[in-house]
Amino acid sequence: MTAGHCITGGNEPVRQWHVYVGTTHLDSRPSGFDFGLVRIDRPNNLTGGRYATDGYYIDGSNSNGYDVKLSRTAKPYTGMPVCKSGITTGYTCGEVLHVRAVHPKTELIGIKVHSNNPTFAAKGDSGSPLTYYSNGTYRTVGILSAGTTGNKYETTVYFTPLVEMLEKYNINYYTKDSATKL
Repeated sequence: MTAGHCITGGNEPVRQWHVYVGTTHLDSRPSGFDFGLVRIDRPNNLTGGRYATDGYYIDGSNSNGYDVKLSRTAKPYTGMPVCKSGITTGYTCGEVLHVRAVHPKTELIGIKVHSNNPTFAAKGDSGSPLTYYSNGTYRTVGILSAGTTGNKYETTVYFTPLVEMLEKYNINYYTKDSATKL
């Protein structure tokens, strides 16, 4: 899963950095959401290959394993405390302002989240998971789509609602305790 704007349409090659990992399977932007699926179907040069996992990096300091486990999903609510772990800005947190809002520039539907952290999100964080932590459990809420200002750093960001995408496209969310080789 990723943001739809991170992939190209129509069975095109998808890469993670410079490594080709698969092809575009779904780009939901024409339906009003910034959501994409990648079919992992290409050989890659990463040591050990690729795995589907429920692991999640909070600080990313441990490359040998994940910091926490994601358990299922959660529907957003106004005032919900949420965090994301982006490749550019790391683990930062905010609060849901609106559960279903239309982005003023992209006109795509998303969860509007605001943070008092001046470096809440930046270019390169797109596709990052938005999570909710409660009672010892991390749940995925959304996928980072876009900021609002176009500045280097953003404090208000839109996230594609994950539960809605899973239901809309009849997708099963990976929740196994063990990693599965792709």
